[in-house]
Amino acid sequence: MKKFLISYDLNNHEDISVYNEVIAYIASYYEHAKALYSQWVIKTAKSAEAIRDELKKIVDNNDVVLVVEVSNSWASYNLPKAAVDLLKS
Repeated sequence: MKKFLISYDLNNHEDISVYNEVIAYIASYYEHAKALYSQWVIKTAKSAEAIRDELKKIVDNNDVVLVVEVSNSWASYNLPKAAVDLLKS
């Protein structure tokens, strides 16, 4: 299984339902943890492109999504314990 960092900016969304859909999608992964405000860590066998394409079905054309595979070389400061534990796994 690979670890991915998902970041997103949902631009001009007054409707909270889009945020809820993105979060529900991310939470559908068995191993997930919130790292920062709009940043999550997940563990999956999928590719970065597959995750991006699934998120593109939820977000609008003016939103921004970044999916990066996390290597074993990373550093953090004051991240939530759940995110650190997932990154270390």
